[in-house]
Amino acid sequence: MWGRTPKPTDRHRPRRHTGVLEWLEPRALLTGPPAFGRLFAPSFRPPRTVSHFSPPLNLSLPVGSDPHILAQLDNDGRNISGKDREGDEYFITVHGPGVVIVTDATPNDGVLDDDIDTIRIVGAHPRKTYVTGQVVASSRVITDGTVKFNRLISENGVRSIILNGFNLTNTVPPPYEGQPLNVGPEIYLPGGVSVLQFNNIETFIDTNSNDQPFEIVIGHPTTPLRQRPHLKIGRIFNTVAAADGSPIPNGTPRTDPTVNFLVNGGTGKFEAVSISRRPVLDPGLEYNEPVVSATGRTALRTKAADLVKVYGSARNFVVSRAGRPAQPQNGEPGIPIPTAPTTQPFQSPFSGLRRLRRAEFGGPTDAVGLDVDGPIGTLRFRRGIGDPTGAVPGQTNLGFNAAQQGYPSFGLLGGQIRASRIHHLGVGPNRLVLQTPQDPDLMQLGRKGSTTFFARPGQALTSVAITTTGSIDDVHIVGDSTNSQIAAGFDYKSYIAGLDPTRTPSAIRRFKQRGNLVDSVVSASYTPGPDGDYPGVTPTSGNDDIVGPGGVRGRLTGFRFYAGGTTALNYRGAGVFARRKDGHLPPPNGPTRRHSVAFRP
Repeated sequence: MWGRTPKPTDRHRPRRHTGVLEWLEPRALLTGPPAFGRLFAPSFRPPRTVSHFSPPLNLSLPVGSDPHILAQLDNDGRNISGKDREGDEYFITVHGPGVVIVTDATPNDGVLDDDIDTIRIVGAHPRKTYVTGQVVASSRVITDGTVKFNRLISENGVRSIILNGFNLTNTVPPPYEGQPLNVGPEIYLPGGVSVLQFNNIETFIDTNSNDQPFEIVIGHPTTPLRQRPHLKIGRIFNTVAAADGSPIPNGTPRTDPTVNFLVNGGTGKFEAVSISRRPVLDPGLEYNEPVVSATGRTALRTKAADLVKVYGSARNFVVSRAGRPAQPQNGEPGIPIPTAPTTQPFQSPFSGLRRLRRAEFGGPTDAVGLDVDGPIGTLRFRRGIGDPTGAVPGQTNLGFNAAQQGYPSFGLLGGQIRASRIHHLGVGPNRLVLQTPQDPDLMQLGRKGSTTFFARPGQALTSVAITTTGSIDDVHIVGDSTNSQIAAGFDYKSYIAGLDPTRTPSAIRRFKQRGNLVDSVVSASYTPGPDGDYPGVTPTSGNDDIVGPGGVRGRLTGFRFYAGGTTALNYRGAGVFARRKDGHLPPPNGPTRRHSVAFRP
């Protein structure tokens, strides 16, 4: 090992092949017939495994378990889904205690594949149960994404029922031969509800049959409600016409409610998008369903209300405690019309609400009645009270057919409001009147080819009666008043009894109107005598008038015209009448003087 190099190892030395070369793999395997098989054969079937072991089957008996916990362990009756014939799919979910049972128009097939007949909520809690519903539009055909249902029933109270996209309408025929349609309430919630919201109400009452009205009953007559429900409805299509398409006489109003909201207690809020009859798609068939005769009455019967709001138009809508009693909820054949006495709004001393804090109407209104025994906070009519179509003469009011005439054109009231006191009353014009100069040289004040229009407010009050036994704090009207009367210190109950309506002192503290008074009167504790004429109608008018302690303060920016007509209270005259007047309030038309200060128009 001294000076000798180590012997190399064979670890990294390449090996030498001394034998013959290996044969290559023949390609016959890849190119041969299928009988030889393949190297990779994919399969979508999972491998089959066989196990002789099974877990033990144990069933725990629900002895002593909490019912609220048991209700959350199973979705049976808590999540319901189905489809109608067009393919619109709906989902109904119960949050909290209780279950929901849904039956459709074809219950014998065992599948929810048609319009809904009844939605029944069982075992609900008045403070813990929330019911929600949602509709998904059909993917097969183009639809409006709504589902129809016929009845909604819950014997117990429910905190909230919100059914988005559900329309209340008639989906099934009567269960018995010869029974009329709509027997029993369509929505029956005797235990009460805090929030009730769904899409539309589509009512069609056949004039040739004994169809009963649609009724929404909340609360029990013998048990007062602890909560004030909030009712939020979409559009209410209340139509009374002939099912065979035959025309009905025009000018005959519907005074019996065909859509009746009966709240046995106070109402928190009542909101609707619009209240009218169904739209007529073919203008040639509009004569078969005229507005006055085909629009059924929609009634809200309650003891008091915080808010009544209609975002769009409202026709033949009455808020009062009076009306026809609800039908029994038993479904037996041959149910007659209830024989209990029927009271009419504005006709009895106890027909009005205790109070109405606020009422707003965003669209045109016609035949709207607010019957209140107590005070009214705020009233706002943004598009006037009463439809002037066919009632106001003049070339600017042309361009309509007889089927579009409003209630005042037939000598009916376009609106009536009764209260003990009104804090604020605001009325806007029903429409704008576009005028042009009579001189053709002044019709084009700008560029050539364009006509210059000047807009002015149209009708604000058309055949309207607004009466209060006390005072009115604020009145602001933009537009003309035709055949209307605003009377403070006017007892309407004594008036309909044929007695003297001037009973108490009153005042209209702030009155402002930018418009004309055409056969219209604004008064405070001032009524005509037996002749029914205010001063100025005849040379001897006003000698026997009943003048009480009343006063009006404000300004009329317009003129008064007596055209021979009458007011909504069947008096004759035009102007502002009170014992004390402060401001430009004709008559007289000239300047008035108060405390040595002249007030000129």
